[in-house]
Amino acid sequence: MFKRNTDDYITDGDISLSVFIENNDYVNFGLLWKLNEFDDDDYETFTITKNEHRIDLISKEIYGKVDYSWILVYINRVSLKDLVRHKVFNYIPIDKLTGIINSV
Repeated sequence: MFKRNTDDYITDGDISLSVFIENNDYVNFGLLWKLNEFDDDDYETFTITKNEHRIDLISKEIYGKVDYSWILVYINRVSLKDLVRHKVFNYIPIDKLTGIINSV
């Protein structure tokens, strides 16, 4: 479903919508729209205790897989260099994230 518009990895400051949408992909655009509309009160928080700068491993720790790492970067508007020990950031609980994805 998600595909970056380049073969590069997410880099520092690389959080613009164009990074996440390929060739006017309206499904991905719809998903990003719904992520932006997610109610702030429904986020859970996660504190990094290991895997600094490794959003893939942090995603695996939260969701059990690395597939949602880009969502963590997107909803928190962070760069990978910001992912240091004791950093607290938001994530969408898996049941709610699955509902958002299925509604697109």
